[in-house]
Amino acid sequence: MSSYAPLADELSDSLPFASRTTVGGSTPSATFFSCVANLANTILGSGLLGLPGAFAGAGSLTGTLLLIIAAFGSANGLRLLSLCASKVGYDEPTSFYSVANRAHPSSTTVIDFAVAIKCFGVATSYLIIVADVMVDVMKYFNGDGSMWSERWIWVVVGTSAVTSLSFFKTLDALKFTSAIAIVFVVTLTVVIVIYSTGAINPCDPMVFEEFGDTCKGPTDLTKPFKDTLQKLSTFVFAYTCHQNIFSVCNEISNRTQSAVDRVIATSITVGLVLYLVVAWAGYETFGDNVQSDILKNYPKNALVTTMRIFVALLVIFSYPLQLDPSRRCVTTLVNKIRKGKRDDELIKTDVEGIDEEEINNIEKESLNGVNGSHSDYDSPGEGGRSRIDDLIYMVITVTFLTCSFLLAMVTNDLGIMLAFVGATGSTAVSYILPGGIYLRIFYNEGWTWGRIAAVVQVGAGAIIMPVALYYAMGGGE
Repeated sequence: MSSYAPLADELSDSLPFASRTTVGGSTPSATFFSCVANLANTILGSGLLGLPGAFAGAGSLTGTLLLIIAAFGSANGLRLLSLCASKVGYDEPTSFYSVANRAHPSSTTVIDFAVAIKCFGVATSYLIIVADVMVDVMKYFNGDGSMWSERWIWVVVGTSAVTSLSFFKTLDALKFTSAIAIVFVVTLTVVIVIYSTGAINPCDPMVFEEFGDTCKGPTDLTKPFKDTLQKLSTFVFAYTCHQNIFSVCNEISNRTQSAVDRVIATSITVGLVLYLVVAWAGYETFGDNVQSDILKNYPKNALVTTMRIFVALLVIFSYPLQLDPSRRCVTTLVNKIRKGKRDDELIKTDVEGIDEEEINNIEKESLNGVNGSHSDYDSPGEGGRSRIDDLIYMVITVTFLTCSFLLAMVTNDLGIMLAFVGATGSTAVSYILPGGIYLRIFYNEGWTWGRIAAVVQVGAGAIIMPVALYYAMGGGE
């Protein structure tokens, strides 16, 4: 991830990141560790357990190449967005809205909506995972007849657990839960590797009966091209964390491009290494008999049950990392509506006797409201500004949680949800938007490495989205 010429001066450690001491009135204080923990935790979500199954569809060699290519594609998209954030500047907190508004103002509503829906879909998948794994946990302890083996109970419990983590206003506040989640991922990886060595027998007698004469199927380096395309969205989905790069840029204390680059490189590398280990070890253990959720292949014993509990905690800790960017996007949409109403009122107001400076101040405050900062006209009287903004924050958060809960209650097919989210939202957020926004913001850059990387990013997304969506809808069967 080397610097893109000829932006060396612009992307030096002194400009433009370090030239800003505050973001939206607050001093950035997130550490390198905090940023890496949150970004890596956003990456290492539900996709981890599906990668051995993706290898079964693509082959171990092809799967490895796709994981590496997807890692580079994700890192490139993250860096393009961080460069756009630095170009826009940090007088106000950067977001998909702020960079999209600079790139193409008329597209901001669509982009905010797309990011919000994508994050909502991923967050809902986390509640589905909590319910699925905890039902298996309760069946291990109490059998099928227990009340605690009912799926709806664990949707309620999962929603209650994520609610307690969903009202923090910065990702830096979640650094400890993100660090714990990464420990869970590493522990899960170690267990999968131990089973792959044969030190512990991976064959459950009941699973053994399902597969016939062996619990391990054949393994291949490559698979038919059609089978590989059917798993394409899984590899794309694995690295989607781009909605949170703006929080990294806003909150990191050492706000330089090189510091953000190190966060990106470290987070993607952590994800790639853990993904490769889990995918290889899981696929070598069960071959083509590996299921879409690899934990379903393992014996129903205390060790695997503990791993299921870890997975539930992992996605609970990851849930607010999806809620936060979605909430920011919805807040922007709400503020745009509020701004439109204020503009209409301003037009209708008799401005005679109001000097030009006061009118400019009103318009400036209205613009700040759209970009997510506070403004004094939200409610009359001292403290009115905080009350209105906090009310909007609370309503959006509660609405997100409620809708996510209701959808998780009626949906139990995780594979279909992840396939559609990966094919549409993840591809748009990881490939099309970063490249497209960069090309618009740096329109006068010339044919540098930055523009070439952006063109490749958009081109890859334009190919991946229709192909992955076709197979997610059952095409090719």
